[in-house]
Amino acid sequence: MKKIGLAVVTYVNNYGSFLQSFATQQIIRNLGYNTEVINIDGVNATIKKARKKYFLKRCFNINELKSYAVTIQGIVRAKLDKKYAKDINTRNRVFDSFRKEHFNFSPVFKTWDEMSALCQQYAAVVVGSDQLWRPVNIEGDFYTLNFVPNEINKVAYSTSFGVSSLPKKTAEKAKRFLKRIDHLSVREASGQKLVKELIGKDIPVVCDPTMLLSAEDWEKYVDEKPIVDAPYILCYFLGSNEEYLKFAKRMKQKKGMKIVGLVHCAGYNKHVDVYMDEMPFSAGPLEFINLIKHAQYVLTDSFHCCVFSILFKKDFFAFRRFADNDEMSTNDRLVTLFDWTGIKGRLLNGTEDITDDLFSHIDYEYVMRRIQEKREDSMKYLTNALGDSHD
Repeated sequence: MKKIGLAVVTYVNNYGSFLQSFATQQIIRNLGYNTEVINIDGVNATIKKARKKYFLKRCFNINELKSYAVTIQGIVRAKLDKKYAKDINTRNRVFDSFRKEHFNFSPVFKTWDEMSALCQQYAAVVVGSDQLWRPVNIEGDFYTLNFVPNEINKVAYSTSFGVSSLPKKTAEKAKRFLKRIDHLSVREASGQKLVKELIGKDIPVVCDPTMLLSAEDWEKYVDEKPIVDAPYILCYFLGSNEEYLKFAKRMKQKKGMKIVGLVHCAGYNKHVDVYMDEMPFSAGPLEFINLIKHAQYVLTDSFHCCVFSILFKKDFFAFRRFADNDEMSTNDRLVTLFDWTGIKGRLLNGTEDITDDLFSHIDYEYVMRRIQEKREDSMKYLTNALGDSHD
């Protein structure tokens, strides 16, 4: 049986990252391949050094600094607040358990050359999805697949740039690595446009790997019993906009149910705790799905939280994490998702009144037809890409 190497995220404790990596692994296994997540522990110091160098060059870019403000605050807070540090450690342990139980890793190699030699055993190496081609990740030079030999099939599945434009020097690097990848696909329309501008190539927009699995598929991995018994509004905000929390409070007052919050997931948010009635820090990736599945309402600025809300046909509202004109904005992933699924009126700014008019009906029968069509097209792309070896 042929083996596929996966360049996916398993070292950042993020619900969406872990679940899209898990989905990528499971889908490719379902196609009849063995899979192996490429372990970067041996070269991670080199990757971190390149990323740090990029940040130092960009330290005077206000928009970029703002985009990482919550993360930086989390690092500082963990050193000053013992309770906060304990809560985050609880969550980290759950992610560590998921990582050990659900991912099959390659051996650790100390150099890029050793890792390149490892790739000779793969029929293909797949990178995706997530924001793996953000400028800082391009500089880190792992998700570019530059370490993969020319003769090995290289596939990008639903990979995201995260942003709509790249700094000049990073764009030059992107041109070079994109030309080496045999099969290119992206998750957002902005990424499709960017690839066209960089290398003049028309490529498809495919669905995120989490959407290649249906709600019924995901339920096989998730505990049937609700984590929270009483009716609740689930809040999952990675940004730090307090207007969204105020919106949640108004909805709580209107609907008469408590707020359950997955909080401090991208770093420390000083506003969030006072708005929450319950904060389950012991929730791992599969518990994340459980909490979405059993919520009465979901409020989020997260792409993957929107994805699972749609798959489980939830009454949900999404919020922009960035201003649309912010150069670090990742809003296009939500715009693209809602556009092709046909969902309207669910992307808010947080200042809205909680009126009956706000809760417009989502025609999930139509949405599910759109998802099935996209799923079939995306699976066709992935099947063909993996089957195209260089033998």
